Amino acid sequence: DIRMPGMTGLEVIETLLNDNYNGKFVIISSFTDFTYAQKAIRLGVQNYLTKPIDEDELVDILTNLKKELDAEELAKSTSAHYKHKAHNTIIKDVLQGDLDSSNLDLNELNLNADNYQVVLYEKYSYDATDAAYDFSDLLRVTNTDNNSFDAVTMQNYEALLLKGQFAIQKFNDFLERYEREKRPQKNSPLDSLFITYGSCVSSINDIPKSFDEADALMQRRFFCDQE
Repeated sequence: DIRMPGMTGLEVIETLLNDNYNGKFVIISSFTDFTYAQKAIRLGVQNYLTKPIDEDELVDILTNLKKELDAEELAKSTSAHYKHKAHNTIIKDVLQGDLDSSNLDLNELNLNADNYQVVLYEKYSYDATDAAYDFSDLLRVTNTDNNSFDAVTMQNYEALLLKGQFAIQKFNDFLERYEREKRPQKNSPLDSLFITYGSCVSSINDIPKSFDEADALMQRRFFCDQE
């Protein structure tokens, strides 16, 4: 509505827009003052209905707005999906040395770090009911906005690109726990995990070196399995 106690409807809309609210607005008011409608248009209000309203018209307006919102949500979801796929492809290329890092926006890709380390792991279990888990859970590393690591699926295993001292230190802590346990408890995640890793490097251009070291060890494992 336009005139309400404490704050007008237009002021409410203005406040919401300043807070980056991205919904749709419909004004229903008995005031037909052109200055109200003019300001509503400037604020991006989708419809301005005057009382008494036509209920069928209101239903049509809300139905169309729902279609718009659904289409926007689908477009956002599709965009996020392809952005995620593109990001994973870039990470794979970085790991394998198939990308010129000088052409990358490291900040945009969250690849700016003082050091990096590649970890490869394969989850296997003879128990078909074995629950899935994330290796990051074992490392006890959170990954807000992919700042701690990137995880991608390679042909036969999963690959983690650890970024920064925090994630790498967490990995070292994990290795110490693993070595202390010697023989992990049966049916625990550690009991169904094969892991290899490369050396810690300080340049994004040296990430393929860390990957190749880890991959060579992983390939030896596959070769032994075939034998």
